[in-house]
Amino acid sequence: MEITLDKKTNTEGLIKIKLNEGDYQPKVEEKVKDYARKANIKGFRQGKVPAGVIRKMFGKSILIDEVNHLLSHKITDYIKDNNLRILGEPLPNHEKTNQIDWDAQKDFEFEYEIGLVEDFTYDLSAKTKIKSYKINVDDKTVDETLSDLRKRFGKVTYPEVSEAQDSLFGDIWPKEAGAGDAGSPRKEHASVPIEKVEKNEQQKFIGVKKDDEIEFEPNAVFTDASLRNDLFGFSPEEGSALNGTWILKVNTISRTEPAE
Repeated sequence: MEITLDKKTNTEGLIKIKLNEGDYQPKVEEKVKDYARKANIKGFRQGKVPAGVIRKMFGKSILIDEVNHLLSHKITDYIKDNNLRILGEPLPNHEKTNQIDWDAQKDFEFEYEIGLVEDFTYDLSAKTKIKSYKINVDDKTVDETLSDLRKRFGKVTYPEVSEAQDSLFGDIWPKEAGAGDAGSPRKEHASVPIEKVEKNEQQKFIGVKKDDEIEFEPNAVFTDASLRNDLFGFSPEEGSALNGTWILKVNTISRTEPAE
């Protein structure tokens, strides 16, 4: 693994992370074995599912989850270990990520833009009066922040049937085009966090299993255009042209058990 910081200016930087197969593969193999022990797949006794079957059915999803988990921890550690004072959160380069071939690539490179706090001094007269404001943080903000942190560092499992707190991953395409239409704007690795779906649309994504196909209207499921484009992998130009009914074929169901 290689992590570098490219400082564009005193206030802008780019963190680059290069991963090779040895960085993530041990964890992927560990998760494959865990799946094999727990999976309940027709035609196999529970705990006796061959690892090759698990790789074929879940391999890509396991790989993506483990790489994302590794990136999250490594970039946080890098910022802490190097005492980087940043504004907000690192912003991933989605355009670069969307070009990854998860089926063929072994080595990966990711980029994150960061805003840096520049050192400054200011001579202030001792006679200057400054009003001090007491900032009150309400319980709701504290609870929401703790809930978010617990989810980010929680334990990920892969249930057979989805519930309201789960996320679905799969391929999407326009219903009118069909799954096999090579010319359709098909997107792989689309993500649907059910909690972020509009309330009146959530029921469509609850109680589904792997390989189920769900009909939905992208603009109704996510009314926030930027969120919709980010999760589905569309550029702003592609997202603005979204209309009609689409199909989501579920490849993976992910559930995060909040950390203590």
